[in-house]
Amino acid sequence: MDGGYGRAPGAYDGMGGREASSSQGGGFGGGFGGGFGAPTSPRSLAAAGLGVYGGKFLNDGASFVSSNYAKYFSTASMRAYFDVTESYVFHKMRLVLCPFLHKGSWARLPESVAGGTAYKPPRNDINAPDLYIPLMAFWTYVLTASIREVFSSKSGSFTPEALATHAWWSGLLWAGESAFIWVALRSTSSANHIVSAPILDVAAYVGYTFTYGSMTLMSKMFNKTYVFWFFLIWSALCNAVFMAKTLKRIIFSEARHSGYSQSMSQNYVLLAVVVAQPFIHFWLCRTP
Repeated sequence: MDGGYGRAPGAYDGMGGREASSSQGGGFGGGFGGGFGAPTSPRSLAAAGLGVYGGKFLNDGASFVSSNYAKYFSTASMRAYFDVTESYVFHKMRLVLCPFLHKGSWARLPESVAGGTAYKPPRNDINAPDLYIPLMAFWTYVLTASIREVFSSKSGSFTPEALATHAWWSGLLWAGESAFIWVALRSTSSANHIVSAPILDVAAYVGYTFTYGSMTLMSKMFNKTYVFWFFLIWSALCNAVFMAKTLKRIIFSEARHSGYSQSMSQNYVLLAVVVAQPFIHFWLCRTP
């Protein structure tokens, strides 16, 4: 799908390499107990909690992303970022919001394709990046921040300019952090070993930040300072762990299998990303 990180598609990827893929099987079971066949899918939960309206909400969300984003990705490799199922979304959200529950490998699963090997799409691999969740989380964050601004303003009225402002600055942050991480990964390469990842992969990993931002902004509805700070600290911690585990897979997995020695610059990249997370989350949740 994405061609791999600094080596041929299907090469060893992750802290467990190919051994991890065999232990995870062909689905999402590793570390989550029960796999993707569990009855607690988003659609079943929505139907149980909200009836017809819950299912309609999920269908509308999928249609929105499909009609407004997926149509612009003409190649199969790009469309793979939207190749998700409701079970994938449910388990991925659980992984993102609480990465400590993920006891399995963080390695991506390879599969045989015509002409070689590639990585399995998100529907079959919980560690695969997708753009469905980040885009939905992004617009959820923008709408939540705009609504918060309406309640905190003196006029108490909604303005399109506020929506555009939040979308602009949030999108700029998304693009800026993605570009920084991509360049930082490339900077740790050597003449014999290139450390990199497809830019859309990096954008997907960074985009999960808006899931935390939306959750933290919603916590302000309780009007309790300690509730807000709890969600802010928890979000920053979880995002730091998620990004560290993901970048560690990209940076160190091939190095261990190819004999490439670890460098201090790679540790600095991981440290910089982890340290930056609290500041990024504080900026995202600065809305009154």
